[in-house]
Amino acid sequence: MRIRHVVFCLLALVYGAETSDDDLDERTNIFIRDKLIPALKLAEVTKVNFTRLHLCHCSREVGCNARTTGWVPGIEFLNETDRSFYENTCYTDGSCYQSARPSPEISHFGCMDEKSVTDETEFHDTAAKVCTNNTKDPHATVWICCDKGNFCANETIIHLAPGPQQSSTWLILTILALLTFIVLLGIAIFLTRKSWEAKFDWYIRFKPKPGDPLRETENNVPMVTMGDGAGSSVPEVAPIEQQGSTMSTSAGNSFPPGIMPNNMKDMLDVLEETSGSGMGPTTLHKLTIGGQIRLTGRVGSGRFGNVSRGDYRGEAVAVKVFNALDEPAFHKETEIFETRMLRHPNVLRYIGSDRVDTGFVTELWLVTEYHPSGSLHDFLLENTVNIETYYNLMRSTASGLAFLHNQIGGSKESNKPAMAHRDIKSKNIMVKNDLTCAIGDLGLSLSKPEDAASDIIANENYKCGTRYLAPEILNSTMQFTVFESYQCADVYSFSLVMWETLCRCEDGDVLPREAATVIPYIEWTDRDPQDAQMFDVVCTRRLRPTENPLWKDHPEMKHIMEIIKTCWNGNPSARFTSYICRKRMDERQQLLLDKKAKAVAQTAGVTVQDRKILGPQKPKDESPANGAPRIVQKEIDREDEQENWRETAKTPNGHISSNDDSSRPLLG
Repeated sequence: MRIRHVVFCLLALVYGAETSDDDLDERTNIFIRDKLIPALKLAEVTKVNFTRLHLCHCSREVGCNARTTGWVPGIEFLNETDRSFYENTCYTDGSCYQSARPSPEISHFGCMDEKSVTDETEFHDTAAKVCTNNTKDPHATVWICCDKGNFCANETIIHLAPGPQQSSTWLILTILALLTFIVLLGIAIFLTRKSWEAKFDWYIRFKPKPGDPLRETENNVPMVTMGDGAGSSVPEVAPIEQQGSTMSTSAGNSFPPGIMPNNMKDMLDVLEETSGSGMGPTTLHKLTIGGQIRLTGRVGSGRFGNVSRGDYRGEAVAVKVFNALDEPAFHKETEIFETRMLRHPNVLRYIGSDRVDTGFVTELWLVTEYHPSGSLHDFLLENTVNIETYYNLMRSTASGLAFLHNQIGGSKESNKPAMAHRDIKSKNIMVKNDLTCAIGDLGLSLSKPEDAASDIIANENYKCGTRYLAPEILNSTMQFTVFESYQCADVYSFSLVMWETLCRCEDGDVLPREAATVIPYIEWTDRDPQDAQMFDVVCTRRLRPTENPLWKDHPEMKHIMEIIKTCWNGNPSARFTSYICRKRMDERQQLLLDKKAKAVAQTAGVTVQDRKILGPQKPKDESPANGAPRIVQKEIDREDEQENWRETAKTPNGHISSNDDSSRPLLG
């Protein structure tokens, strides 16, 4: 029973499909008779044979569009329903066609009139000629043309031969083989490049030129042709007194005088006038400086890498080695050092930079001059200074800072913009052999834009050297768009450096402070303070580094403290500029030198004869009548007061504190 039902359903489907095709063909014929032909007559179409008219399926934008003569939707006298139903349909009194093209496979459908009268598209012209066997298709396209009924070209499916696909496969394999050969050839050339580069270079330099005499290879002397016509030649031997000048230790002396080839002369002339590359006058190329430096040991470490001592052409240099990850910092500091006219005795001298491949990693080298005394911080740890040395150190530092801050005008090629260092501290100041200083580490430096309307490109949240940060940076009140604000912050940091150096100054009754305690704000902060801790000490409590009580009685130190107090003022606009700091110390240093010169002159004016006339001088009795040694007791009190300032007690966590904090004078 079930088998009968299945057979019945299959027969019904087949019959229904045939009936559907018949209904579509009948509907199409009715449409042609009742609607299409009257519409064409109304449109005054006369080039079509209405008795043979039938419909074909057409492909959009190829053989079926508004430009096609037989496009059904293009007839204006049809209603919208018929136009929508026959959207991809064309009418013709000739043939329906189907074309298929391989790689990639594309099939097209369309109409071809009986007289091959088509629109202006080149595709229809080609189809008309192919269907009438007037030409052969050069693209191996397969065509089907029929006129037996409506949509007859759709009844056949074109199957293309696999030949073109196989040919494309062979083409891909050929391309891959060619690429493999090119890669292997490149690898072989790379592995053998040194040998053939040397041979090619030798050939270019030493190939004989027309007019050069022939030479005997072993003795390197010219050959002289004999006059017997046999073409034989023997070496021409120079006199004994001239043979001693023939040397083989250099290319310039490997030929006897007077017979050097022309190409050798040209090469030696080029080498004498250039650095060896032949591209111009002798210059120091940054890409080759790394190969001429021999590192002899590490001397310190910084924010972005290590600092090593090196030897470059007999001169000791400092090599700052950056990690590959810190390349932006390397380029930034190199750019600052290469600023035009950045040459000053109190700014660290820049020599060059290079990228060095060590075999494992790529290092970035920044080469500067080397100072054996190290930084000012290291120098003060091991040495104390007198007042003359103090002026030399601080006056030179102020001079270098003023040079950075000031703008040097000139032409576009010869000027220096105003700059701010932004990281002034004793570890970034080098001590030279003449006990003057040079400012280094310009990695955070900032140049003032040439255009006043340009924005200042800087990191507003930089916190390098937290202990030396100005109050306006700690409390975020600094005007970051005003360039002079950065210079005021430099002056504040410089005042702390002046205080550090003054703590290690020894002159007369003033004794130096212990080196381990000469750190700004160490009494109230940790060794490595956080921003919040420095904000509390500097901004909230308004504390400043402690002052030795004996400084206010010293004839020079009291004036130095006046400069320091002005420079670490909480108001940036109330601070001295770096130029005024240098000028004030210049004046005090000159007065000190004049005073000493006058004292020496007065001492030299007292002759031995004058001393005989004056006779022996009795010491004055400074004690009062009652015998109380007031002056001696005053000196003892001063020494005790200074000892209390110097001898501070260390707590286990690294803090420095005294027995009585209320008795310590606080500034600010």
